This record gives sequence, structure tokens and C-alpha cells, in this order.
Amino acid sequence: MVSERVDMVQSTGQRAVELNVQRHRRRPGRTWCQLRRDPPDSDPSVRSFTGVNHVAILLTLIPMLTVFGNSLVVVSVIREKTLRTVTNYFIVSLATSDVMVALLVMPLSIYSEV
Repeated sequence: MVSERVDMVQSTGQRAVELNVQRHRRRPGRTWCQLRRDPPDSDPSVRSFTGVNHVAILLTLIPMLTVFGNSLVVVSVIREKTLRTVTNYFIVSLATSDVMVALLVMPLSIYSEV
């Protein structure tokens, strides 16, 4: 009697899993239960439960912040007369080269990385 009950529970549980899988296959949209699992071909360290590639977002933010910060340096030296010294002109030169690297080199390295 106990073994029959265990077999019935196991077969019922297996049938419920099969029905659940079939139900998810029929639906075109993703359910909450499917969002919690990573796709089998993805690297869990790169993708989250929604499938967003966080590394790509981080690598895209770095050049944006680089251009923004170095542009602030250039604008501050241009606008403020007391900052127009020889030393600050070297800093502006470095900032412009950083902006060019952020615009020309970093996008290509992001493309090759992701």
C-alpha cells in the first residue's frame, strides 16, 4: 500500500512537471518562473535573471563617463581665466587625448569584448 502510494505520488509529480513544461512551451511570453532561471547557454556570471548583459552596460558607461569628465576639465579651463596656466594646458591636452580614446578606441574594444 505504501509503495503504491509512493509510485502514485511520483507519477503524479512527474506528470505535473510535464504539464508545466508543455504549458510554458505553448505560451509565447515568459512567465515569472521562467525569468528566474538563466538560459542554458548563458554564463551566469554575465547574465542576470532577465537576460540583461550587465558587463556590456558597464563597458558602455565607462566611455560615456570618460567623455563627460574630461569635457568638464576642458570647459573649466576654457571658461575660468585663473585656470589658464601652462600646467593646466598640459592637463587639457591630456583630457582631449582621453576624450579621443574614449570616442575612437573604447567603442571598438567594447564591440570585440561583448
